[in-house]
Amino acid sequence: MIIAGGGIKYTAKYLEVIKLAELLNTPIVTAAGHGDAIPFNHRLNAGQMGPRGNPVASRLVKEADVILAIGTRLGFNSTFYSYDNINKKAKIIQIEIEKKMLGKYFPVILGINADAATATNQIYNEIKKQKIKLNIKDWTNEFSKQREDFLTDRENNNLGKNFPIQPKGLFKQLRKALPKNTAITLDAGTLCLQATDALEYYNPPSLFTPLDFGLVGFSFACGLGVKIAKPKKTVVSLMGDGGFGMTISELSTAVEYGINTTTIVMNNQSWGAEKAYQKDFFGKRYLGADISSPSFDKVAELYGAKGFKVKKISEISEAVTAAIKSNKPAVVDVDVDPSALYSFRRDSFKHRQK
Repeated sequence: MIIAGGGIKYTAKYLEVIKLAELLNTPIVTAAGHGDAIPFNHRLNAGQMGPRGNPVASRLVKEADVILAIGTRLGFNSTFYSYDNINKKAKIIQIEIEKKMLGKYFPVILGINADAATATNQIYNEIKKQKIKLNIKDWTNEFSKQREDFLTDRENNNLGKNFPIQPKGLFKQLRKALPKNTAITLDAGTLCLQATDALEYYNPPSLFTPLDFGLVGFSFACGLGVKIAKPKKTVVSLMGDGGFGMTISELSTAVEYGINTTTIVMNNQSWGAEKAYQKDFFGKRYLGADISSPSFDKVAELYGAKGFKVKKISEISEAVTAAIKSNKPAVVDVDVDPSALYSFRRDSFKHRQK
């Protein structure tokens, strides 16, 4: 199987990878945080791998006997540097432009120090010339069926009532409401981590995350930068209420310079990651986990931006569409179920697990 990473995403050279995958009839997974490296709707795209990815892509990496890693470090976000997330017996061929990253985290059978797309194209030409055919039809057919079932279950999943809004219900509505050319920025925190592989990306690069850095407050500011770089793109920034509280003052920058992004605040009135860990590992002894914030939609209007308040799932699509079409900086304050907590790094507290 093939892993496509940032070396493909940031050059938008996904056609080279797709061409090779189609020649070999092999699935493609994307490195965590680079789910936009391959357009979502390609039949061989499994989505993002690893602890932040989906179960189908993650299974492929755990079971593949040969892995072609293209433009990826196989770093923390994708693997946690652990064989829990990648087959220990797999033969890894890694293409990476930064030489010191070849085999840095996992031993490789072959390391290629090169531009990802260039090397991929050269491999394609050699394999096509030699007329190599792999007998992996069953492997790829099994993947295709599991991917189809996963996406069907995701759409048909009972996402709870109209209120309170569950994160999965919000993501489902966003998949319907966001234009396909949307650039999406994510913040740190578990709500945004849950969104990483729950949204769909079609035009790379169109997913921007803080990755290893854990930068709370990153998403809104990043969205302003993306909009300046690509003024014609629809830019949507997802944040928690804690993260948006850190950078809300930049609404004045957005209004003054007409940087018209839409920020969706997933407001669960807490520092979600910290509260989840305190719930799961510290007997619900909460300390500094709850947040009291003003109405972000009203604050946005005071800055001269557009503000929208959402309390029910049925209101999401209309509010997000109106925000995007307002042609002004906009904030959509969405009430998300405070009890929908998720401990992402459970491995951090293995010593406390019973």
